[in-house]
Amino acid sequence: MDGSSTKQMFATGKKTTTQDVIDRMASACGLSAKATSACALWIHEQALELLLKPHYEPYRVRKQWQEIMYTFTRRPKDVPCAPRFEFRKNCFLTKEAEMAMEDPAFNILLYTEARYNVISCLYPCTETDAVQLAGIDAQLAFGDCDTSIAPEDMFHNGLIKQIIPRFLIARKSTEEWAKLLRKTHAHHAGRRSEELQALYINYCRQWGHYGSTWFYGRACNEAKEVIEQDAPTELIRIGVNYEGIHLINHVTNSVMITSHLDQIAWYASELDKLLYIEHGNPDKPRKISIITPQARIIETMILRFLALARPGDTRPNSPVQ
Repeated sequence: MDGSSTKQMFATGKKTTTQDVIDRMASACGLSAKATSACALWIHEQALELLLKPHYEPYRVRKQWQEIMYTFTRRPKDVPCAPRFEFRKNCFLTKEAEMAMEDPAFNILLYTEARYNVISCLYPCTETDAVQLAGIDAQLAFGDCDTSIAPEDMFHNGLIKQIIPRFLIARKSTEEWAKLLRKTHAHHAGRRSEELQALYINYCRQWGHYGSTWFYGRACNEAKEVIEQDAPTELIRIGVNYEGIHLINHVTNSVMITSHLDQIAWYASELDKLLYIEHGNPDKPRKISIITPQARIIETMILRFLALARPGDTRPNSPVQ
């Protein structure tokens, strides 16, 4: 997820499975067997990311991708697809399991994924968050801060665009960003790469939406079985993880709702492409309808996380009626 890519040849050809790819990539990255079991192969294109099960054949999935995109994003079938396969963490790995891994190569994967999600704005963050994380990035890239170089010469506009989330950049001038980044960069003098990567990951772990799988839709502020075509809606991202469900305004990149899975009730309508959610005070819950062709996938993810979080309890939260 750092923009790098690799080509791999498999003797099994079109019959190569997801697990074959995972094993090959894990070996190339130098992962331990334990860390390998915590990784997954994903297929990702704008507005849709799917984790591939170990027995799936990536070649077959790629052949079906045009139809998959039409089904789950409504992209016209005549629009060319360009998905990419990504080797990264399995979304069903808990934060606790991550922290117990103690595998330097695995931490590089976690850092790379976290950094991508921050810079690409998948993870909403404040200006303070962005400056703290960019200071770590600067230490990783340049080593100890060279105070003989003016801040605006080191942190020029081109570099700022690489280490600050794009939706925040316009809020300050290049000179203002440079002064802030000089301070946080200098704070990390003498720290090793492994320590810096761990700092970056742990900073991101404080967010409830860390490690989410992301889906997309439009939100209407009231749960309705039928939504009028001209009803006001907001373009949103829907993150799902062990922590809960997280609704992010896709335009402002601000957190609208974050609620633990045990504190919501929901109902997914595959036919109507709607996901109904109730959350908050049980006596007077807030209701929201999300228009998304990914409703059924989101519900499946919620149920899977609940099943893993409370083994043996097969009773999901009461759905919205």
